Amino acid sequence: MKTIQHTHIFGDITLYCELEYDPADPGNPDPESPTCCPPSPAVAYLVSAKIGGWDGIDIWSVLAKEVEATIEEAVICSLS
Repeated sequence: MKTIQHTHIFGDITLYCELEYDPADPGNPDPESPTCCPPSPAVAYLVSAKIGGWDGIDIWSVLAKEVEATIEEAVICSLS
């Protein structure tokens, strides 16, 4: 996984987010291959969400899970 930065705007609030991101993997569906594996979707995990800039206050721990999921989905969509 790699760490990426993403700004996310909610109304008048800009969140400066860091996420761990792993792109989708098409896998290898050939059962005869020694490297056979199923495909995997892209995933993103929010690790910080700051207000007031990249050096601002981290509010990740108080974000609603729905907000966290929205940010993660937005990043996956923008990078896919």
